[in-house]
Amino acid sequence: MDIRSHTIDAPSVYEAHKAVSIGLSKAHLAHNINYFKSLLATPTKTLCAVVKGDGYGHGMHLMVAELINLGIQTFAVSKIEEAKWVRYLAPQSRIILLCDPLPFCLDEVLQLRVEPCLNSLPDCELYLKEYRAFVQNGIQVHIKVDTGMSRLGLSPLQFKIILDKLPELPTTYRIGVMSHFAKSESPQDRATVMQCERFRECVRLAKSKGISTESHISNTSGTLNNLLRDETGLVRIGIGLCGGLAHPSLKPVLAWYTHLQYIQHITRGAGVGYVHMTHVARDSRVGILPVGYRLGYPVALSNVGRVEILGYSAQVLGRVGMDLMAIDLTDIPLADEQLRNQRVCLISNSVDHTGATHVAQLAKLAQTIPYELLCRLHPGIHRAWEDK
Repeated sequence: MDIRSHTIDAPSVYEAHKAVSIGLSKAHLAHNINYFKSLLATPTKTLCAVVKGDGYGHGMHLMVAELINLGIQTFAVSKIEEAKWVRYLAPQSRIILLCDPLPFCLDEVLQLRVEPCLNSLPDCELYLKEYRAFVQNGIQVHIKVDTGMSRLGLSPLQFKIILDKLPELPTTYRIGVMSHFAKSESPQDRATVMQCERFRECVRLAKSKGISTESHISNTSGTLNNLLRDETGLVRIGIGLCGGLAHPSLKPVLAWYTHLQYIQHITRGAGVGYVHMTHVARDSRVGILPVGYRLGYPVALSNVGRVEILGYSAQVLGRVGMDLMAIDLTDIPLADEQLRNQRVCLISNSVDHTGATHVAQLAKLAQTIPYELLCRLHPGIHRAWEDK
């Protein structure tokens, strides 16, 4: 065949990423949902699944579809583009839009029947101007109060002014009153206690004016630590559904895999990788993996991260590259032929939250947080449920 005249099909943008894969566990997701439901005071309290950031790197399309199968009917996203995907996947579900300014996306909010968060005075002023369209279409809004996060939301004084400006609304039409904890991992911290007090006062104020409210402030850690969990109508659970925190009652949903591509034998004193970040102290056997920071494995795990292969733990050697990284196979009592092309686990979904490849432990080593590691996993990596 004359290859000079052979037509080559255009490759997929992500075709080069077949060397890695992400497996998800339906059983672990169901376990996490049931655990959070067991924490709620009444079965009528709403569990809102936060699926922003491509479902915390798990794949929004997979997560939303399975969450619906598990009975979840309320979702929260950060951006209007995410809301479009959730509406496509979940035509009848509630969708709360957390971040985008209402003037930026008013038409899409009404078209998609998305419940926007009013995070600023301009958001609120536009709602007051257009409120009839929201009421007529049964689209709820959520007024956000800044109780101490100092990021989005009205001050308590601004909140009072907006409540006074609200027109008379049907008794069946609810207004969401919401906030966001800054330090929900520290329930006894003075800042957390103050946020709880301010939020309670805002909810009391809204109710005193005869407004039908749905209040919510608790995120994953807030729900785990019972921060107003039993006093509000809705809890927003994101990374907790994914089991991405080091909590004994949660199970990780995501596992990330690659395979051992090459094996090198090097002598004592040899430098490994860029800038020779490490020099081996003995004759060593080095494994090369076809993955690096381009797909989401952080450079910060150079020389400190660990992976698993055939039940053995191996340390990352040298600097993590764009598409390659090295691991130390020297102490693994298996021949090269037994190791080559074997699957390597980069992030484990083992229930042992103290394990070296649990995302929370890897985040500690990288001096970051599990949220960042998960959300930086390249969207082109193939994702699929492992337990179909």
